[in-house]
Amino acid sequence: MVSDFFDMMSTRFLRGSQRLELMIFFARTMAMMLKSGVSINKAFAILEQSGARWSRTLWRNIGQFLQEGRTIHESLGKYPWLFSPSFVQTIRVGELSGNLFKNLDDLALQLGKQRELERKIKESLLYPVMVLIMAVLLGILMVYFIFPKIAPLLLTLHVDLPLSTRILLWITQFIEAYGTQFAIIAGGMVAGGVWAGHQQFAKPLLHGVFLHTPILRRISHGANISHFCRNMGMLIKSGLPPDEALEIIANALGNFYYRKTTEHLRKDIQGGTALSQSMQKFPSFFPSLVLNMVQAGEESGRMEEAFFYLADFYEDEVDIAARTLARTIEPLLLLLLGLGVAFMALSVITPIFRVTGGIGG
Repeated sequence: MVSDFFDMMSTRFLRGSQRLELMIFFARTMAMMLKSGVSINKAFAILEQSGARWSRTLWRNIGQFLQEGRTIHESLGKYPWLFSPSFVQTIRVGELSGNLFKNLDDLALQLGKQRELERKIKESLLYPVMVLIMAVLLGILMVYFIFPKIAPLLLTLHVDLPLSTRILLWITQFIEAYGTQFAIIAGGMVAGGVWAGHQQFAKPLLHGVFLHTPILRRISHGANISHFCRNMGMLIKSGLPPDEALEIIANALGNFYYRKTTEHLRKDIQGGTALSQSMQKFPSFFPSLVLNMVQAGEESGRMEEAFFYLADFYEDEVDIAARTLARTIEPLLLLLLGLGVAFMALSVITPIFRVTGGIGG
């Protein structure tokens, strides 16, 4: 029992990508087994025999909930940090309608597309991030270990030191005197910034920056619209009315301002306003393409298809924007890295050349 407790506690530290992989694995595996005629209890018993220890504990616990008379969605709902509200509600509708395996199939397909988008974004930004990390590590290596050994030599040269060398010597002397305190303060500021970024009070400011910074705006809007549309498509296709779908999505969206906007949409729809008409109040969040496609879906009665089309479209837009951002950042980072190396090299070499030039003269 103690090991089970720690296994479950460890699931709270899973990253978003790991949670997504878990939901895809569950939806795909359960759909396959249900199609093959395997009973639900037997399916969970099979799941319990595979995967890491914490996942085996998870499936065993859910299987026990089922044996106690709970439904699948009720059992999954006990782990909200693992299974998103839209995921649980889609399964709930599948259980009520008798189309559970079909809803699981749809979930696996749509979440697989979401995973592919995240993979493309990470791949696009991997190289710039690696260059930035290498630049930071190089700077730390030079300032903490190399410059302190060179500084005494530069101070013995009886020449006027250039400005770059004087700046370098000042940095070296500062690090020698306050290096430990500086490292602790800098590390504390980074850790504090990361902590604050995950707190509710900081999200309005942080998410506002993402939505309005030119270099990030296209990616942020596109990712939120894609997430909104894909979840709407899944929930409507599973049989939920739009107002209930919006209530679930409002709790699932990551961006503070898109959540608030979704709550406004839900209130309007409950008051009798069409979704496309309500969206017109928020042109900065829903472009004309979204409005026109949603309106066409309302008129044709095929809203889920309109939302899935929009989700695919904006996922492609985010992929293109991420690649463009990476191509823009890469040369800038390389230029800054080159300038930093040149500054350090000139700071050391210039005084030596002045000394050798004086001797030659």
